[in-house]
Amino acid sequence: MSYFLVASLLLCVCDSAQAIIPEGKPPFIVGPARDPLTLEQALKKAPPSQSQVTLAVGAEGLYLPQEAPLPASEARAPSIAAAFGFLAKDFHDVTAIAPATMTVLNTNPGKPDPYDGMPSSDAFKMLLGALSDDQWKLLTGKRGLSVSDLVTEEQKALYRAMFPDGVVSFIPRKGGFAQFALVEPPPKLEMSELLSGRLRLTRRTEISIPIVGDPNTSIGASAPVTGAPEFAALGGNSGEGPHEKVYGATLRATVPNVLKKSDLSDEGDAFSAAIDLTNVSTVGDLVTRIGVATHTELYADGRYEKQRVTLLGPQSARARDLLRALALCVRGTYRKVGPAYVLTNDLRGSGTRRMILTRFAQQAEMERKAAIAAAGDRAIQRRATSEETMLSDALTMTDAQKKAALAEPGYIPGADLSSRVPLSALTPGQQQLVQSLVRDWNDTHKVSTDPQNPSTRLTTETTIWLSATSTVLLDTEALHGTVVMDSYLGVQEALRPSSKLQEEFWQKRGRAEAQKYQEEQAAKPAAPAPPPPAPALKAAFAHFGRRAVIAQPRTAAEVDHLISQVKAIGFNELWLDVFSQGQSHLSGSPDILTEALAKAQGAGVSIVPILTPLDWGADAPKELQDRTLLGENSAQAGAWGQHYQDVANQNSETMEAPSEVFVSPAAPMVADTVTNLIAHISATPGVGAVAVRAKAPLGYEWGNPFQDRTLGYTLGFTEPLRLAFLRSRHVDPIDMDPDADAGPAVSALFIPEFRDYALEGAGRPQWDEYLAAVFSDFMRRLLASAKSDAGRPLGLLVPAQGSVWDTGWYGLWEDPQKPLPRIVTAPWNGGDAERTAVDASKQSRLNLKAFSGDVTDSPTQLLEALQAMKPHWDGFVIDLTDGNANDATLAALAKSLHSAPKTAAPKG
Repeated sequence: MSYFLVASLLLCVCDSAQAIIPEGKPPFIVGPARDPLTLEQALKKAPPSQSQVTLAVGAEGLYLPQEAPLPASEARAPSIAAAFGFLAKDFHDVTAIAPATMTVLNTNPGKPDPYDGMPSSDAFKMLLGALSDDQWKLLTGKRGLSVSDLVTEEQKALYRAMFPDGVVSFIPRKGGFAQFALVEPPPKLEMSELLSGRLRLTRRTEISIPIVGDPNTSIGASAPVTGAPEFAALGGNSGEGPHEKVYGATLRATVPNVLKKSDLSDEGDAFSAAIDLTNVSTVGDLVTRIGVATHTELYADGRYEKQRVTLLGPQSARARDLLRALALCVRGTYRKVGPAYVLTNDLRGSGTRRMILTRFAQQAEMERKAAIAAAGDRAIQRRATSEETMLSDALTMTDAQKKAALAEPGYIPGADLSSRVPLSALTPGQQQLVQSLVRDWNDTHKVSTDPQNPSTRLTTETTIWLSATSTVLLDTEALHGTVVMDSYLGVQEALRPSSKLQEEFWQKRGRAEAQKYQEEQAAKPAAPAPPPPAPALKAAFAHFGRRAVIAQPRTAAEVDHLISQVKAIGFNELWLDVFSQGQSHLSGSPDILTEALAKAQGAGVSIVPILTPLDWGADAPKELQDRTLLGENSAQAGAWGQHYQDVANQNSETMEAPSEVFVSPAAPMVADTVTNLIAHISATPGVGAVAVRAKAPLGYEWGNPFQDRTLGYTLGFTEPLRLAFLRSRHVDPIDMDPDADAGPAVSALFIPEFRDYALEGAGRPQWDEYLAAVFSDFMRRLLASAKSDAGRPLGLLVPAQGSVWDTGWYGLWEDPQKPLPRIVTAPWNGGDAERTAVDASKQSRLNLKAFSGDVTDSPTQLLEALQAMKPHWDGFVIDLTDGNANDATLAALAKSLHSAPKTAAPKG
């Protein structure tokens, strides 16, 4: 029977922290308080057995509730277990005293229901998109939209979904700067009252007044409420928080405790061995002793390892019986990791299960966001072509003010109206109200010279914001007034155009403006020709001794042509791709390296072989591919991650998914293949340097603050690395929580009996540090293999670890005792171009600024990039394999430089 079918029959959760009274037994009043009694104490008081071993885990910390009856003095283990809410299960000569229930996660939840648990704001947005033209006119008219005006079951369900708690609390609304009046406890509207009301979508004029001395910070206000009272709905259901049921599926359940399926077959003769139980005090002790006796490499997960065991009765028992009893007591099982086994919670890692549920939630989120964005855009577009009322008060926008707001450069049809105006642009009535509000505010906010508590006095001497913002009102007969639903329904966000719609609008406007600009330019006299780029570029090149390009010719003819182009442009190094996609490119007669070395002689061009050691491409052998928690390779995980980001962020254009397939740096075949090739090419006469394009794959870059792990795309979870870490730390890494943004609902779905905050808090950094050491050891092997034909160490030109955007660079790494060059700062944490150059020069005696091939699109673009480089760089390297550059790009660049008339280089 499925765990999730029986879960609903359970009325209580029993974990290892507290015993309970068995269901169906009434509470007992046992008189005055007594000394606490633990399960271990009760078991030790039972009559001793001469043939049956009693095994319990953590019994010293389980107390009998004061109201529960004491077990009888002659009670045996099964009766004592029942008194504590535990079960007793016999395994031949071993009786396990184990918790009655266990917690399980549903790792096959099926297709998610993206609308289950939908926040009020999302339901409102979906309802807006589902309305017909006639219903939209009612919503934006004076009458309003009622439930009786909804005609489809979907519309009615969405209306109800806006009020998932069946009740809405509200407080009086005053307007002005204060806006609200607090009332404790706030009154409430019940579901029947909410369903009897009418919704109205309109606009309310508001102002934002800047603070003295800080024109970019302002405080908003609306006109004070006069006439009929107004109220404001509080909060709204966000859809967040822990739930056993998420997106329509039960993801966690409490079920009867039974033996789980195990990878460890204990039927062999070895497991009939008698295990000496003398001086066994912890789960780790018992597991180790069984492993030694059965010649099995056996570990207990660190969460179990130090838990105390209670062993009563005979001083020995069969290994098979002890293993089964122990698994039941900790509600776990035995998982195979290479040749070893680990006592853990489930055959699937707890981190793997959390990642499965994260993907489930991400799938639902994508479906919901896509539907909600489409619904919101339908509402925005309908609103742009329909008339809409505006609340009438002392601040209401005039037609002229609305016209000015519509003409604002940032306005998108259907969105809120807003413009920045001087006080004098307001009507006399608006001015009078604004001045009154500011005067009252400043009377209660005195001037402050305390920098920790700055003044918030307001000023009308600069411009102020005048806005007509969306507001949703609920008119109900239950109140003699109107309830403002803006905060509850997230109105401002609901009526914000999606990124896609905004991009479409800006592209349309941009095309119109570009056409207008072209027409204006055509009517003007021709501009003077720009100065020729060749002299300036030659001058810029002269500043740098190392001017390199990375390219991947595949034939001798292509090599010859490329070297000619490189020389004509002014580069003096060609970094030749000799190993990428897991393949050596040195076949052929002559091979490309031999041809390049011969062709470069006398051309003033040095040849630097470059290898890409870990990205072996789609044809990488499966047994060498690195893996994530879900067993995916880097391309599979990257494709999911990019798709999720595109949908979740509502990107107007989908980004190209990563195509790299990384192999494990711990795989012997990988290291042997690359080190042998480096040894061969570095000993080739004429080779004076070797470059390795190897940045730590995601998961191996411990200490890198620039890597985004929120999608759970981290590598390193291959069986050999898991086994090595298990042997060292007694934790299988797949049992650690993933680095993934699971959302609050899934994040709360942990296994309470398999939780150790101290171990998990320390374990994850230890795993990260371990993987970083694996990558560093791999790179040291490559460095050791780079020796010239005379046996002289060459060092390796390697990319700085943690490179982001345009801060990348290559440094010469020569000392294996020193760390790889790395990015120290980025633009958002104090870094800039000057700081990056200085940091590079401190780490390496040779450092080259790195550019993508796109920088060669034109001489002007290349010139600007070089002129922006700061001192401390020894040169630059342009990667023609990264970006849109190709042979034609270089040819066009060479032609434009060669054909340019000779003039003096511009000064400066």
